[in-house]
Amino acid sequence: MTLAPEDQQRLDALKRFFVLDDAPSEDELERIVRFTGQFFNVTYSFLTLRREDGQEKVAAAFGFDVDTLPDDAVLFRREDGPSIPVAVADASLDSRFEKNPLIHEENPARLYAGVPLRSAQGFRLGTLAIMDTTAQELNGAGMAMLANIGALVEPVLQLVQARREQEASASSLGHCHALSTAALAASDALTAGANNFSDALGHIGPAASCTRAALFVHTTGADGRLAATCDAAWQATGAEPIARPGDALDFDSEGLGSWPQALMARTPVSEEATGPFLTAGQAQFVAAIPLAVEDAHPGFVLLDRGSPWGDAELTALQLAFAPLAASLGKPDGESQGELPAEIIEAGPIPITIVDGLEGNLLLANEAAREMLGFSAGAVERRTLLACASEAGRDQLASFLAQAPHAKPAPTEVYLQNNAGDERLVRITASPIAYEERAAAQLALVDISAERQREATLVAERDQAKQTTRAKSALLARMSHEIRTALTSILGYAEFLVDELDDDQLEMAQTILGSSERLIQTLNSVMDMERLESGGDAPPLEPVSIGELVLDTARVFEGQAAKRELAFVCEGAEQPIFAWADKGGLTRVLDNLVSNALKFTEKGGIRLRVSAENEWVCLDVQDTGSGIDEDFLPHLFDEFKRENGEPSHADAGSGLRLALAERIVDLMGGRITVTSRKGQGSVFRVFLRAAPPPVSAPVGGDGIAVQSAQTTS
Repeated sequence: MTLAPEDQQRLDALKRFFVLDDAPSEDELERIVRFTGQFFNVTYSFLTLRREDGQEKVAAAFGFDVDTLPDDAVLFRREDGPSIPVAVADASLDSRFEKNPLIHEENPARLYAGVPLRSAQGFRLGTLAIMDTTAQELNGAGMAMLANIGALVEPVLQLVQARREQEASASSLGHCHALSTAALAASDALTAGANNFSDALGHIGPAASCTRAALFVHTTGADGRLAATCDAAWQATGAEPIARPGDALDFDSEGLGSWPQALMARTPVSEEATGPFLTAGQAQFVAAIPLAVEDAHPGFVLLDRGSPWGDAELTALQLAFAPLAASLGKPDGESQGELPAEIIEAGPIPITIVDGLEGNLLLANEAAREMLGFSAGAVERRTLLACASEAGRDQLASFLAQAPHAKPAPTEVYLQNNAGDERLVRITASPIAYEERAAAQLALVDISAERQREATLVAERDQAKQTTRAKSALLARMSHEIRTALTSILGYAEFLVDELDDDQLEMAQTILGSSERLIQTLNSVMDMERLESGGDAPPLEPVSIGELVLDTARVFEGQAAKRELAFVCEGAEQPIFAWADKGGLTRVLDNLVSNALKFTEKGGIRLRVSAENEWVCLDVQDTGSGIDEDFLPHLFDEFKRENGEPSHADAGSGLRLALAERIVDLMGGRITVTSRKGQGSVFRVFLRAAPPPVSAPVGGDGIAVQSAQTTS
């Protein structure tokens, strides 16, 4: 199907964000969706991303499991989502949502609000939407806030794309560099001995991630038929050789297919293992690299590995095997030092041969001349040191002094061409003999683009941090405004509870309870935001766990007594200290005890302190309703509540346990839970033991707090 130019442009733009082919980082998108749900305090929020077929698919969700959606589910009448911001007070009365499964749940959604997401170029990315089980209006300010949150999606997708491009670039550059280095090492091996072909294969084979390699030399039989004989082989430790010296390969074999024609045309070929020698041992994907120098075509190299080769890799391999081609192409007994000038000239990698302390240029191939900006006739009148920037000359001079006699570590310097353009170049060197004098063969790789990509990635990361800070500042301002209004509501509600008669008291108590719950949720959201913003870990100090437990017991024993629940402390009299932040640990203990009281109807709560080796253990045990085994892995997830939890005044925000786990983790501890449905739960907080401070008392007061006997 032929696409219109604007459609093709849209697809190309979306593919740059990996929206069409791969899902972006779920953690990043889920964080945006969770924040949306918590900010608007709704039952559901979700993010859809557009696919190549034009439809949108849910990429992240809060309040429901994406995997449970039916295949034919349509969250909005248009399968590609709304084209403009849409707010519907009661979606169950709107035909556009007739296929939305959230409308038909046991606790059906009513409110729907969604905003389309677009890239900076105006291309549609997807939709960010919220739904709630309560029918209500969302005003213009609320829609504007939803749109502002949606604007965070594109930077996230851009950051993912930039990361992947950097990884791909680094991998490609690393592969080319490895092959270049291996080619220089192979050249050294052949310089040491003209027939050290196995050693040369041993350098290049691992750099190409190969399992085995074999060098075949072309021969002609008595009948005039073209054949090839294995001259040298290399294989990884434990692998069987792909061929052994002396093995013959008949070019008329049907198993070779079109290989003979390709090799004689000096074209690298690769395919899955077939034919003679190619199915032996561990061969999976086989490549044949023709060796050619000037008019000679002495043979080819056969390699195999577990994954197929790309065209660029085959070309790079052909260049890497140039030292073997040169050695095979020379008369017997003629040694081979540097890569031959013809091979160097045709190579895509800038290569120079230099000598002297200033790097006198003896030879530079076309790629090197283009990089440095001089003509072929001007090479021998120039030095590489003169091309270096002022700041990098000392560094390059030290490198050049070593290069003709030893293999120095690669260096990175800025080189300038004749026009004054500067680029960052990584230089690797190998000592060689050139025209009977000591010289160095240098490979020059331009890494300016790589560094620019890294700088761009850092800038995008900083931009993402700035966006996060702006989000935190906005949330803080909104929190202040909401808290101010809630304080007034709480004050009047407390006044009404004290003044109203029984007929109206229940309504006032509902207002008071709902307001208290909302301000607790707001506090939890702000705490979670501070933790997610990457704040520093709190300073730790030795904390008396027994004293902390007794303080907590005094706070909650009154609540337990009113409900005729036992509240028992064990081990609090022991002088046990742990490394902790006292304020943070108090918050953790308050959350755990409050949760235990909320789900315990009879029996009681037990706090127990113990120490074992290097750890202090703090248990919070209850005889409440317990937790379903299937829900335990999600217990510490944000905004997750088990089915069957209280759904009105006693319901929590789903943040208490998530906060507790984050705080304990920042203190270098861990928190675990064991539970059985209908029998209760035990939460255990582990912290590293600490020595008592110098001023600490030797023992506790020995008090075990018990507010009531366990009721039957």
